[in-house]
Amino acid sequence: MLTQTNNNQTLKFIFIYGLLFITIFSLTAHYSTGYHHPDEHFQILEMASYKVGYPATELSDLAWEFKSQIRPGLQVIMTAGFFKFCDAVGISDHFLVVEILRYLSALFYLLCVFLLYRVIRGGFTNTVSHHLYWCTAILLWFIPYCSVRYSSENWSAISFIIGLSIYLRAGCRHWLLIFFAGLLLGLSFEFRYQVGIMVFGFVMWLIFLQGAIKKPELYIMISGVLFAILIGTLADFWFYNQWVFAPWNYLKVNIIEHKADSFGTSPWYFYFATIIKSGNIIIGVFILLLVPFLMIRKFKHPLTWIIIPFLALHIMLSHKELRFLFPIIPFMPWVVVLFFTDTWLKWLQIKWVYFLLLAVNTLPLLHIMFSPAQMEVRTMSYFYHHKLAPDFKYFYLNEHKYYVWVLAHTYYYPNSGPYLMGHLTNKNQIRDSLQSAGLILLRDRTPNFHLNATNVKDSMIDATYPPALLRRVNLNNWLARTSLNYIYLIEKKAK
Repeated sequence: MLTQTNNNQTLKFIFIYGLLFITIFSLTAHYSTGYHHPDEHFQILEMASYKVGYPATELSDLAWEFKSQIRPGLQVIMTAGFFKFCDAVGISDHFLVVEILRYLSALFYLLCVFLLYRVIRGGFTNTVSHHLYWCTAILLWFIPYCSVRYSSENWSAISFIIGLSIYLRAGCRHWLLIFFAGLLLGLSFEFRYQVGIMVFGFVMWLIFLQGAIKKPELYIMISGVLFAILIGTLADFWFYNQWVFAPWNYLKVNIIEHKADSFGTSPWYFYFATIIKSGNIIIGVFILLLVPFLMIRKFKHPLTWIIIPFLALHIMLSHKELRFLFPIIPFMPWVVVLFFTDTWLKWLQIKWVYFLLLAVNTLPLLHIMFSPAQMEVRTMSYFYHHKLAPDFKYFYLNEHKYYVWVLAHTYYYPNSGPYLMGHLTNKNQIRDSLQSAGLILLRDRTPNFHLNATNVKDSMIDATYPPALLRRVNLNNWLARTSLNYIYLIEKKAK
């Protein structure tokens, strides 16, 4: 009877969190059109588009990293292969192809946190620990957004954690699994070179705290890492059509020659301030508390040796961006459980876990689930999926300036070619533009835009959130006091 009860509880546990994952991550992957940072698009999709041979993408359209030969070729060759596969099975919609990549990213994130969970769950002291792990992994507001990204940051983290989980679970029993774990750790470096610091930190933990210097499994794992670097070098040869060692080029150009600093420099405390400002202040402060907790209370823990050197490196570098820390995000569930287990988990009940998440996490989670990563790319989707008139034009109104990046989004170009853009400051200019353009796609921040012209028809076709939802919740016109973006289709009425 007791076994049957435990099985029922396990099935209920899997059903609840499985349903939550499918719902939240599917919606996020679907609506999160675009990219968090341009590198996610221009250094992966555009370069893969060029290598596959799509006619819209030419050599001159590629980012400067290609000419400098500092971009790893591994993820590009993976993407080019996926493009070829989609072409072979008849998936020709480029927006759908990238959406599928976001779904795949979410699934591999689930795999990595599940494998990690299987390794560490034996140390969980009670039921609350299990719920806390999966609540953090699925419900913490920024994790779904970051985990559906087809970016080097996300895929390096996925590869590293799967490799780490396999190594910790295999122990010294299976040399083939240990080699495969090293291979995945090495591939995480090939996805994103900075993650090499995490690999180095883990190796140092094995040597100094586990005495692995005398154990053969350490050298088997390192051989897997070196084999992955060989694979990355072959991928770079395919990518650049010549033998190069891209990691050295990256170090030379960005660090020694200070090319990265040309994109801006920040003080040492940038990450601490930005973590608080970028999201909910309560969650931000809590995340910052985890750093001294690891350093003081868990100095001998492998997470400390993996995360702290990685964080220290990025604090020391002059050019800082919050996305540089994204590779440590999948470790959050483990760190959170460690924190509460070591401090006051014994006073924490499951209902309080849900209550805290509901109180401080719900609104940002809903926002991230339904809003695009880039409104510009959402707009391009309309260009791509609708046959527009030859004299079609796109305009942005008033203070909002359209990103210049649109000029290089060749992967999303429709068959008609590049988009015509312009900037308007008032409604009279829209009327004048309609004299030469059959229709206009206008971007504005006004939820109830109307041109009020007798021969013109205007309608909202897209917004930061689904337009149908916005129309239902715009009580007392509160949306007019927000900074949401709206896309209007303006066209001449048929005579």
